[in-house]
Amino acid sequence: MRPDVSVCNVAWELAADAEKNGQHSPAHRMNHAAAILGSSMYILGGVDSAGCTRLAAPGEIELLDLSAREWRTIPSTGVEPQFGEGASCHAISSRNAMVTVGTQPESPGIFNEVHLLQLNRQASCATWTRVNLTWEGDWTLIPGRRRLCAAGIDEATETLLVFGGLTDNRLLHDVLVTVSLGRDDADGAS
Repeated sequence: MRPDVSVCNVAWELAADAEKNGQHSPAHRMNHAAAILGSSMYILGGVDSAGCTRLAAPGEIELLDLSAREWRTIPSTGVEPQFGEGASCHAISSRNAMVTVGTQPESPGIFNEVHLLQLNRQASCATWTRVNLTWEGDWTLIPGRRRLCAAGIDEATETLLVFGGLTDNRLLHDVLVTVSLGRDDADGAS
């Protein structure tokens, strides 16, 4: 007999009230990306009510320590991607890393920029690396850059899947799949 899942009771609670405790707090924002890795939730990108997209200091990553329920920042190196509306972030716990899919529809390219954010063993600092993308399909079907798409990652195969989005005022319904986000796909020169 299957359990009745038509009713689900959920209780919400405030995980961290930075303004009350006077600790570091991320800027108010929307259209940002978040991922949970280990015992922390990482917040990347977004835009504030004035349209500003530089919401964290250059070279800093904002995170909520879920155990301590406190916000803090960690330093990052490498060239950080520019996040726009609809960027996404996906954890790969086996690598202690995250994959980000940026949104730069105004720039030509095979697809949006994909970056790997590698955390050190203690998760006290991180390094950005751009993932090299190539197109192995029909050249007349190059997906191009898009915005407002949805992405997910199959952690077991380290495969990134992207569905739909908007490009050149055209709504898409395709599914793109990376062959693999193998360890040799990233370069340090981004």
